[in-house]
Amino acid sequence: AAYGKGEEIIGEYLRSRPHLLGKAFISTKWGEYFDAATGISAHDYTKGSLISSVSDSLKKLGKIDLLYIHGTGPKDKVLECLRDQEVIDEMNRMKEEGKIRYTGVSISKGDILEQAVNEDLLERFDAVQIPIDLYKSRQDLVNFIYNKGIAIVINSPVRKGGSSADIRKNYAELLSDNRVAVVLTGTRNNLGDTIGNVKDIGRNL
Repeated sequence: AAYGKGEEIIGEYLRSRPHLLGKAFISTKWGEYFDAATGISAHDYTKGSLISSVSDSLKKLGKIDLLYIHGTGPKDKVLECLRDQEVIDEMNRMKEEGKIRYTGVSISKGDILEQAVNEDLLERFDAVQIPIDLYKSRQDLVNFIYNKGIAIVINSPVRKGGSSADIRKNYAELLSDNRVAVVLTGTRNNLGDTIGNVKDIGRNL
């Protein structure tokens, strides 16, 4: 997974506090692999990659509640993966065996999301993750996904949210939108901004 180091840190934290493991909801992704030495990401959406990635993530994390396909690769590769029945069957088999609880796909580009919707490729998943800018620009697709009973997860509300004023407005909108199941705060570089925005919104509710 692209979050190998992050998985190690989270796994170590939970192993030292086993009482928290059952309370934590852990999601991760497979399909993109980051080489820290070169700073280059590569994509592998094969069934073999899925199996090895989940095995590695489980060893690091202890459990996986939600497993996403990391749909950041080229359009043709992402769509090919979503159409690959072998891959979908394997993800569902992992659910049946209890290795994961839910399946999802993370898509960052509007043309890929639109094509996936047009081909009915999303209905086999429990969750779809998209960035804030895609949520704002493609409300038609958001409505379609929501009406199919698929959980909608929003990422990058700060990094892709625009100006400070826009970001606060975005948070207020997301937190009041019943279609949105989860807002991922993007804490890599924006934890302080996120906490400040949520506090400000809370005071105005």
